[in-house]
Amino acid sequence: MLKLLKTSEELLEIFGDIESAGYFDPRVLKDVRVGFSVQHDYPGGIRFKSAINKFGVADNVAAIWVVYESNLATSNDSLVPIRFRIALMSKYRAQFWDYDYDDENCPTKDSVIASSKSPKPLDMDFNDGIFYDANSGKLVDKSLNFISGVEILNNLFEAHCNSVHLIKGAAVRTKLFIGKAPIFIYTKIIDAIVWILKNLFGRTLDESLERITYLDGYEKKNLKVTGDDFIELAGYRAAKPVILLFSVIVFILCLVFFPVKEYTYHANLISSDFILLVHAVLILAILDKFVPNTLFWMVNKLICFRKRSINRALGSKRKTA
Repeated sequence: MLKLLKTSEELLEIFGDIESAGYFDPRVLKDVRVGFSVQHDYPGGIRFKSAINKFGVADNVAAIWVVYESNLATSNDSLVPIRFRIALMSKYRAQFWDYDYDDENCPTKDSVIASSKSPKPLDMDFNDGIFYDANSGKLVDKSLNFISGVEILNNLFEAHCNSVHLIKGAAVRTKLFIGKAPIFIYTKIIDAIVWILKNLFGRTLDESLERITYLDGYEKKNLKVTGDDFIELAGYRAAKPVILLFSVIVFILCLVFFPVKEYTYHANLISSDFILLVHAVLILAILDKFVPNTLFWMVNKLICFRKRSINRALGSKRKTA
């Protein structure tokens, strides 16, 4: 009789004593039937430098999500795929909207800047190498060799840390790219949109410990403002990048339409302070609300398409195994 797992607690038990290996704060995932997340502190000897608070406590951790994919196992198959994701995460930003440098538990501004300038470990996703064997009730690799949960997490964490190494990092990146071109393309487009959200619209997308966002997308609360302060223009308060983008757009419009002809729409626009204010606030609102939310929607759609691509690839590999 197959020993299928029904709860996240059962999956955690299968992985064994992970806390003795340095993994802490196990949490049940809310967006999947069976899954959990854990965290691990970064070692001090790698090129990445974590942000710290005034007490010297590191803010950044490696967050690992583990998902038991029972829906990808056929009815006569005892092997259930296990998915993994590991990513750099800020413990403080996972709890709050943004850094509050007046909070003594918040990492210091200097350490946040120093951390942002250091090489960051790659986010990694492994979807086709580890299975739960429902016959034996143990974890196995592709060759059906038994493997412990601690060993799996350690291998994943080591590869994640090695990604910032000058030599080992190149090998890790090459290995991740080979055979994953469609998924790679989706990921690069998502990364580009995330970059635009951060640098042009002052927004970041922070992952959640209770949700594997790589597969199931971000919640609205994950879309956060990145700036330490805001600027008020034309009575509208927005993040600095949005104000800068607005100023560039206005400058370009001036180059295109000036000088304006008398009795035209544009002439009436610049001659009325009220109409000009209304237009300015409307454009700012579009840049600060509508465009970021649209980009956020696009990110989640692309994540959905990427998940379908991963599932197709995983299903194909299992049929030919």
